[in-house]
Amino acid sequence: MLRSRIVRFFFLAVFILVALVAAGIIALPFLVSTDAIRLRLAHELSTWTGHNVQLNGVPQLSLFPSPHASLPGVALSASSAARPPLMQAEKIEVDLSLYDVLQGKVRFSQTRIINPRFIMDEPVKTVAGFFTTLAGSDGSLGIAIRQAQQQIAQSPGKSDMSQINAQPFGHIQVEGGSLVYPVNEAGKTDEISNINAEIDWPDFSREASFKASGQWHGALASLTLDTDEALLLMSGGRSKLRLSFNSNRGGITFTGTARLTQDFLLDGKINARSPGVDTTLHWLFQTDDYKSGITAPVVWESSIAAQSGHIEMNDIVFSFGRNNARGALETTLQQEHFVTTGSLAFDTLDLGQILPALLAENQPPSDIFLSKRFGLDLRLSATQANWDKTVHISNLAASIQRRDYTLIIDIGNAQLFEGLAQGVIQLRHEDKSGLELESRLSASNISLQALPWHLSLTGRGALTLDLKSTLSGQDTDTQEGYQRLWPGRPWHTDGKASFSVTKGSVSGFDMPAFLQKLGTQAPFSLQATKDTSFQFDKAEGKAAINRNDIITLEATDIRFGGRNLTLQGKVNWDSKTMELTGILPPASQPVPPPCTDEEADCPAPEDVSDTKFRLEGDWQNPLVTPQSRTEPQEAP
Repeated sequence: MLRSRIVRFFFLAVFILVALVAAGIIALPFLVSTDAIRLRLAHELSTWTGHNVQLNGVPQLSLFPSPHASLPGVALSASSAARPPLMQAEKIEVDLSLYDVLQGKVRFSQTRIINPRFIMDEPVKTVAGFFTTLAGSDGSLGIAIRQAQQQIAQSPGKSDMSQINAQPFGHIQVEGGSLVYPVNEAGKTDEISNINAEIDWPDFSREASFKASGQWHGALASLTLDTDEALLLMSGGRSKLRLSFNSNRGGITFTGTARLTQDFLLDGKINARSPGVDTTLHWLFQTDDYKSGITAPVVWESSIAAQSGHIEMNDIVFSFGRNNARGALETTLQQEHFVTTGSLAFDTLDLGQILPALLAENQPPSDIFLSKRFGLDLRLSATQANWDKTVHISNLAASIQRRDYTLIIDIGNAQLFEGLAQGVIQLRHEDKSGLELESRLSASNISLQALPWHLSLTGRGALTLDLKSTLSGQDTDTQEGYQRLWPGRPWHTDGKASFSVTKGSVSGFDMPAFLQKLGTQAPFSLQATKDTSFQFDKAEGKAAINRNDIITLEATDIRFGGRNLTLQGKVNWDSKTMELTGILPPASQPVPPPCTDEEADCPAPEDVSDTKFRLEGDWQNPLVTPQSRTEPQEAP
């Protein structure tokens, strides 16, 4: 009996509920008129934005799956008729409160803007400029920003946004939108398509979040912003902020405290990544004008303290490719020049990956030196470094400076080729004179056996030396001259080089055997020998380099055992051939006592003429051709 009553009561309740729903559906058009919805939506949009609203269709009401209304053909335009509409949407859908509907009221709990097209008619150059534009509007948001600015001015650092009328912003969704914006004063525009976004801001005094994604420059990008006090941030105050911008072409995330108006401030942590600096720069600017030459993936983590004209980054953890570094950097604005100073310490460093940022192979000087507005003073250190897989360096300490159109690489310490090297390389690019190079290098106990791309000594033995050298030159064809700065290539230009080697040894070369073969006056092939070495005391000379890759040796002297070997001639870098002439004066001999006894058997005088020869052919195994001896002139 009791069970039967419960069943009947249950079915009765269900019937009443269905009846109420059906009655609501039937009564909905009578409870809320479409005109009321149109007027309310127009009022809301106009109030918030301060712009004119045009509704070109009749709203459609529905109760399922929840009470909502759809309004087709919505446009938002400025007061000036000459400007294009700021927004044109296929339709706007609004969710209605069932409780308010039953009372005949209209209140939107959520708004969806379907397929809108937004148009910005002026370039927005900075975030501060965007907020200034918002503050100048006549809508609720603009009024609230101006009220908040007054609060900040009256109580800096202690602004209370609760004093401002808490207008509900609600939840807004954008589906399938696009944004057209100008990128310069000449009227060039860019576009973000397939925009899907969500804005959640319950009221002015609470936190706000913004999430958006879209197609930009051919790649899908996403933007997320969360702030504790959005109105304070828009009005020039400080607020906690998390900003993240990501795509497969690069991304950056900031977490900390920010002020985004004219008195700019960031204080927090920053994380950035790039699949390659060139890839990211090309994606951002759609141009190759800012190529860096770095194609390896880059990851950056650090603290950041930034304000107008000054950025400081500490606790840097930086990696590109297989290279990892720690350090600190500071960028300042000095007389309209951005100057970056600091240091990075690497465990291992591939110079072939980092130097393209400054010595970009196959890139014009506009990419290399970028602009006079950018300066650099960076100290680098590395426990181990390599370049082009042929130069291996340990305990590297160097600095890189770039100012105006001059690049200076100062090597304070570099242990390489079993020795120690120091030097300075300076490159300067001028529009009229082209590319100018000056370098000074000093090294001690250097073994050049590991330099097959420089001297092709493989098979000839080791050359150990101490040296000092200078190189200078100029190339009006800057592009070609620049490409020749890479390993394995001489500088493709007209230049001068000088060197001074204080001591050295060449293993695999037998000087006594060489002299003996010269004495036979027969040509022979110069080949390396085992268990022999040639010690010399000093070598010095000068060389001229021309753009045909011909190196001309000018009076190169090699001193050994009290004698002096002079080499002159040409070396062809491309063909690895030589045409050299050598002159070797006789060894100094003690003067014998005069032989006055006519009957004595006096020794015949020794031949004291110079030994002259030619070196021709491949510089691995050149052909040595002795020349006729040069007889000394008789004294008058």
